[in-house]
Amino acid sequence: MYTPERIYCSKDDYHIVLNEKILKDDAELRRGVKKVMEVVVGLLKDRVEVDDSKEQGRKNLLRNH
Repeated sequence: MYTPERIYCSKDDYHIVLNEKILKDDAELRRGVKKVMEVVVGLLKDRVEVDDSKEQGRKNLLRNH
């Protein structure tokens, strides 16, 4: 879920702080964005692996019948 202050996940709280201090020294902002992007990429990879395993299961089922 997204709000202007934070990005929420069902189990963990990932958020990126946006304030004037962060905007002046963007190293912390970059770390926060990187952390969130790593989570998003991980979720996408998991989804692709699940889709691939379903497709392989369908191919095996068709091949055996």
